[in-house]
Amino acid sequence: MDRRQKFPLADVLENADRLNLTPSNAMLHYALIFLIVALVAGVLGFSGIAGTAAWIAKICFVVFLVFAILSFLKKSK
Repeated sequence: MDRRQKFPLADVLENADRLNLTPSNAMLHYALIFLIVALVAGVLGFSGIAGTAAWIAKICFVVFLVFAILSFLKKSK
């Protein structure tokens, strides 16, 4: 079995450099993805999935904010 068939996200991980996903950018990227998943799941009536996806989006956004603040502080020195 090919690795791509076994792990469909392998392409995303291999293309992380091409997408310029630094840890800060990746957290914002995933926060937006989980926010969209939460909105779609909520509209379709899957409240459990919507709540979990929204919770993950909040965590990713907070991690993004921490990375962004640390980055700004590091650049200002």
